[in-house]
Amino acid sequence: MKALSIALLALAIASSPARAVIPENWQEEQLTDHPLVGRIFKIKPSIQPVAADDLREAINGSVAIAIGEIHDNRDHHRIQARLIQALEADDITVVFEMVPERLQTVLDNPPSNMGALGEALEWEARGWYTWYIYRPIF
Repeated sequence: MKALSIALLALAIASSPARAVIPENWQEEQLTDHPLVGRIFKIKPSIQPVAADDLREAINGSVAIAIGEIHDNRDHHRIQARLIQALEADDITVVFEMVPERLQTVLDNPPSNMGALGEALEWEARGWYTWYIYRPIF
């Protein structure tokens, strides 16, 4: 199996080959006129644009995938959630840099209510951007 790193760069709806991965109801307005907006790139072995179907195929044979985002960009988080849902493995581990080890038990035994999960993770109390934009990933 190959390791694959994938970077999501400046994302938005545009005439993009990755349109199937990008949510239809894009919300962010920042940098929407940038030429990289709406594009998805794989960065190994070289930086190349990736179409949604190719991306799904690439991630579903990988040992590890790194998905980048801007922390306060709600659309990036929704795309991350779609990519996680596209994985066809039975055993998937998602690593969150924002969850300290002392709160791992919350993820091991999460409350059924997503709002309660954010509170149990002390998300906003610990200074992270509003919980609702992270919810789709969890």
